[in-house]
Amino acid sequence: MAASTITGTDSPPNTNTPLDPSEIPAHIDNLISLNLHLWPALTVAIQNAWGTSSPALGEDKRAWLAGALSDMFAQNQLRDVEDVEDVLAQVMNDEFETVVDDESLEEVAANIWNGRAQLLKGDVTEVRRLMGVWQEKKGKNVVTVVQGEDVDQETDEEDEDGDTWNGFADGSGDGEDVEMDEAPSLVDSSQGRKKPEPEVDEEGFTKVMHKKR
Repeated sequence: MAASTITGTDSPPNTNTPLDPSEIPAHIDNLISLNLHLWPALTVAIQNAWGTSSPALGEDKRAWLAGALSDMFAQNQLRDVEDVEDVLAQVMNDEFETVVDDESLEEVAANIWNGRAQLLKGDVTEVRRLMGVWQEKKGKNVVTVVQGEDVDQETDEEDEDGDTWNGFADGSGDGEDVEMDEAPSLVDSSQGRKKPEPEVDEEGFTKVMHKKR
């Protein structure tokens, strides 16, 4: 899996400046990338190499997921926020062997869905807010997390050996400090988008699919 290198400015344009419609796709890319980088469950899975052979491969998978979500939005394959949840849950399970057991998955999906709706109206407020959150977390350098204990799975669809993410530590001392990874580079809205290719495994290729209802 090869992750593309994207460059751009440190922050989106001022919200008072009218947003050119041609710039919206790049800002959607930034919105998705920032949400994924700020998702503690995904960060911990990457840093602990859950479902991968190294953190670097996990980072490539995250970049691929961001590109895949952008493409699915562009192709109108994501009809509502539940479709976004389905994709995130499937990738966490299939690619990182992690079951997200807290409410963060729904929160990330909602942030992506609602943030995109704002961008389609020319409003970059959410992207600016996320960048501010990232800068603050990067300054603190660590987030406190706890890995949940393995739980018995009741269905054959779930990986019995997979890790379970139960959310943040409750302050009882069971958590561990995990270093924040490097901030995602913003896409320059004046440049074409570059998407990382999905990882090809021994059985063929990896493909993100959202559940049909």
